[in-house]
Amino acid sequence: MTDRKLVLGMGMIDGYGGLHGAWRAPHVDPGTYADVDATVRHARAAERGLFTFLFTPDFPAVRGDVEHSTISNLMDPLIELTAVARGTTTIGFVATGSTTFQEPFTTARQFKALDIVSHGRAGWNAVTTSDPAVAANYGRPVADRGERYQRAHEAIQIVQALWGSWQEDAWIQDQAANRFIDPSKLQPVNLQGRYVASRAPWPSHPRNRVSPSSSPPAAPAPTSCPSPAATRAASSPRCGRSRGARPARARAHRGARIPGGSTSRSPASSWPPQTPHPETRGRRSLCRWHARGGPPATSSPTA
Repeated sequence: MTDRKLVLGMGMIDGYGGLHGAWRAPHVDPGTYADVDATVRHARAAERGLFTFLFTPDFPAVRGDVEHSTISNLMDPLIELTAVARGTTTIGFVATGSTTFQEPFTTARQFKALDIVSHGRAGWNAVTTSDPAVAANYGRPVADRGERYQRAHEAIQIVQALWGSWQEDAWIQDQAANRFIDPSKLQPVNLQGRYVASRAPWPSHPRNRVSPSSSPPAAPAPTSCPSPAATRAASSPRCGRSRGARPARARAHRGARIPGGSTSRSPASSWPPQTPHPETRGRRSLCRWHARGGPPATSSPTA
């Protein structure tokens, strides 16, 4: 009989939950958006509840009716997840990072740093961005679909190449011989695409500071989009191996918004007091992420 397990992921949006108007709920601190300690507490609660991973979307622009609604985004997902990483031990993190406006070297550096800080619990939800408000914040025009996905394909290849630019035994750390790194085991990338490029190697060793055997026993953290629709994802085989799990194949995950309350009737009947926001109904989202040792770099992100 196949050993089947339920993998639970929790979306971390802005500290108030996924329901429109939840910031006005009783006993909710309206200042939670800027309270990183609250984000850590929420992550710890998810970890105690045996959730496998946290998912953070990222929309770096102000949108919607902000007079009555929240920003619906963490202040900065990677920075807040770094704080969460130091306050948790087993739960994984899947953070969204756009390939449209961020350079692949920056993406590789930031996500690998989070992976090292969390001892191998980080994943990357690679997306393209076509929203005019986000494009305006970066001072760029909205690129057409073909350009966005070609850039994404190039960026993912470069990021994965950067993560592999150090051989495993390149970091010698031999104090007696005065040898810190073996430069012959640093591999230049020298990739030049139509839209992005990088030389490498980059200044960080790929190995975590703890051995795989000392990592907390947990399943690998696949990603999911927090939407009512089924989503496709690819988990990180290398991350899974380092945490005592078999490399996982692509998986489908179904998202749900679950309000809590003291009784079975109270969540739906008493909150929120207004009708759901249009953005919370029938929204479909597909996402795919690439972590170290993830899917082959020749596969483009799913549209």
